[in-house]
Amino acid sequence: MKFITSLSRHRIERQQYCLKTWQQHGDVTAVQSAADIEILTPHFPEVRFVETDKTGSHKYCLPNRVRIKAMIDQGPGLLINSDIKIDSSHEDFQVDWKPERGQFNVGIRYDFDEPGQPKTMNPYGIDAFLITEEGMELIPDVGFVIGVSVWDYWIVWHMMTERFRIKAKTTPGLLHLRHPQNWGEQDTEIGLSIMQSVYGLNEPKKILDAVIPIATDRKR
Repeated sequence: MKFITSLSRHRIERQQYCLKTWQQHGDVTAVQSAADIEILTPHFPEVRFVETDKTGSHKYCLPNRVRIKAMIDQGPGLLINSDIKIDSSHEDFQVDWKPERGQFNVGIRYDFDEPGQPKTMNPYGIDAFLITEEGMELIPDVGFVIGVSVWDYWIVWHMMTERFRIKAKTTPGLLHLRHPQNWGEQDTEIGLSIMQSVYGLNEPKKILDAVIPIATDRKR
């Protein structure tokens, strides 16, 4: 498996730990700005870095946050947030991420506060996405960047508009150590405005909050 991510300058040690759990299953490609590559390369010598100028400079005023499309362009592979630990056997991993035509596989994380503490399924976010060659051709660049709200709901919504089945991994296997939120309300408003302008959703938050948890098998 090819893992596709974008690394943060913060929480380096946690990301190093998480990436080691990925490398049991494949190689890692990180899509970054030129400035980030210079800073991050010494910390991640086994990662293949790809430079991009597709960032959040315009919509988000975040010049070092990479747009999702730049990551998708590195597929096929598993697009995954950089602070997610993979805690699956090789056999389970292969089953979870087996591609099927017309299907979009996504993964739901389990959150915990510290090692040894209970792990609970996150009721909102989505942290892993299987990008197939079929899907790559269909996902546009509408401006979303990694590490802010709404983008995970957007990509599921878009694949639903393309008539893809959504298959969500809701069993344990993707683990996330809780940390302070690194996006704000303004980022959410930007994301919702994209959903309104691109997809014509009059009440995007209400619609997404109702549809996406059901589509990802977290509400029945």
